[in-house]
Amino acid sequence: MEDRLPRTRKELLKDILRYRFLDIVVLSLLMGLFFVVRIVLILFVETTFLSEVNIFNSLIKYVLNIISFIIFFLGLGGAFYFTKKLAWSEGSNIRRDFFEGVFKNAKKSVLSGIILGFIYGGIHLLGDFFSVTSVFSYQVEYVFLGISYAFFILLACACFYVLTQSMIYEDKFIHLFINGIKFSLGNGLKTILCLLLLFPLILIEFFNNEIVFLIAFCLLVFFLFGLFIISFTLISHELFDKTINAKQYQEIIKKGLKKDED
Repeated sequence: MEDRLPRTRKELLKDILRYRFLDIVVLSLLMGLFFVVRIVLILFVETTFLSEVNIFNSLIKYVLNIISFIIFFLGLGGAFYFTKKLAWSEGSNIRRDFFEGVFKNAKKSVLSGIILGFIYGGIHLLGDFFSVTSVFSYQVEYVFLGISYAFFILLACACFYVLTQSMIYEDKFIHLFINGIKFSLGNGLKTILCLLLLFPLILIEFFNNEIVFLIAFCLLVFFLFGLFIISFTLISHELFDKTINAKQYQEIIKKGLKKDED
């Protein structure tokens, strides 16, 4: 059986896309269901009922941001659970494993969603504040927002690593989160390259154009969500082999791959 396994995770990704492509599409569709909540709660509600900038509307948007991130990360908990089993050749089944993973990883998923929803909601509040005041120049406002979004991306990567770690290791959330920040900074290039697969999210969030929205949404829901999740799983496993597993869990190094003969 092991003779049939790929030698590298790059080869593993190619095999998955070749032999389990439909599962990746289904995974994207399932994540789309959890993402639709954000579309409805934030993009639609914001541009209709909450379009006027005031304290009350800003606070409602803040709460909706947190709720939408929690729901999305519950989906990610199921998705990363499935892709971990897929990468390790553990008899994965998309329908069974996805929903099993949602419940198994609910606590860490909810905490991750709260953190990111809190930060992203704060960025929106900052944007609303800048839109109704003239305390700072436009240049200073853009710098503030740029730094805020960079901080958000760092924490988002850390939360992704929290979930990929939690599929393998039993540890407290805070320890996984600190590790996630270290992994995001230490493995920055591969992490950012993987994040580029989610570029259509930027189009959905910031471009008010129906055609752009539709194209970006379809790319994510029909393929890119799934491709991002399996890719992030594989770069996480590679990173864990070099760090955590090399020191504590040598028996799972290169699990799911053909191991080199001594």
